[in-house]
Amino acid sequence: GMGMNTALRDAQAFYQLLQEHDDDLDKVLVEFSKKRVKEGNSLTDLAFNLYCLDEGAQGKETLHMLVRGKLSDWFPSVFTKHPQMIIGSPKYNLADVYQIATQLNIIPKHRAINDQIRRKYYEESIGMLPKASAASSTGILVLLGLSALSVAGMVAGMKFYAAT
Repeated sequence: GMGMNTALRDAQAFYQLLQEHDDDLDKVLVEFSKKRVKEGNSLTDLAFNLYCLDEGAQGKETLHMLVRGKLSDWFPSVFTKHPQMIIGSPKYNLADVYQIATQLNIIPKHRAINDQIRRKYYEESIGMLPKASAASSTGILVLLGLSALSVAGMVAGMKFYAAT
């Protein structure tokens, strides 16, 4: 996945820098850090926060991805594709994906939710706080059902629009 692609791009960048600097490792390592560290940091943050640990929030994000994907197909000069759809594309590196996800408020929103979930789990698992009772999944099922209906309506509208 993202890690393997990043490792391959790192190896390619390292090789190119060795060629450019006649195998001078001191120069290569400094230049490599300037060029590639942001990719590694982007990889880590995207892996932790591009997806949301909260099922309801991730359901909304999946719907956002589907709608944004269609809008970017119809109006590419106005809408970029959703960050999840452009990972691995040769046109975008991970720092680009991170920047887009941050501008769309995906990373900040998911980071806040995910950090809260991780913290709560940690505090409960080691006994700092008592374990909370399990919440009802009814709300999640309703949200997913509404999301499916929204997508079905969008697809039906596209078919109707294409037929006219």
